[in-house]
Amino acid sequence: ARGITVIGYGKSSAPAETAEIQLIASEEEFGPSRAPDPDATPGAREREAVGPLVAGLMAAGVPEEDIAIVVGTVIGEFYGPGGPGVARVDITVDNPTQERIEELINAATVGAAEENLFVSPVGVGYGVADCAPLERAAREAALDDARTRAALQAELMGVQLGEPVAASDVPINFSEALSAYYGITIPTQLACSPPAPAPTSGSP
Repeated sequence: ARGITVIGYGKSSAPAETAEIQLIASEEEFGPSRAPDPDATPGAREREAVGPLVAGLMAAGVPEEDIAIVVGTVIGEFYGPGGPGVARVDITVDNPTQERIEELINAATVGAAEENLFVSPVGVGYGVADCAPLERAAREAALDDARTRAALQAELMGVQLGEPVAASDVPINFSEALSAYYGITIPTQLACSPPAPAPTSGSP
């Protein structure tokens, strides 16, 4: 059967209902990670080191249950603009605004400085409880865009355009948006998971 195939693009947006901030607290100076004390409780030193950071967040109004400290050997092997990573701190925020996010990042940075820690990188992920309306709106926009493209193509080809007979999803390449290869921490617990990255020639 003869036909015209086009790709339509659509997107939608809504105010974020939740946000998750992830930041790495690292030592200010380069150097090897400290050898663990075999008699110490695993992660105790790291949790103590980020204590002022957590206190700064709580002073800014973040409930303690909305703050999670992630420690482990993988954090110690991370090197940011400063020295070895000490811990990752995750903060959950309801009804986030840009001003609130900036306020909390500043509070964490000031708190970390008390222990001579450097906060970087910082990642923020936004989510909504129900993605279905957003996905539907994006698909409707994509179909409208495809109709417009197909109509123009049919006009240029001198043929009549019929009704759509098939549709398929095309993965979107999120590699630049996620910047994963540049060491930026991206939250994984999001309400709407992004599509799988499409393979790109010459990209990692």
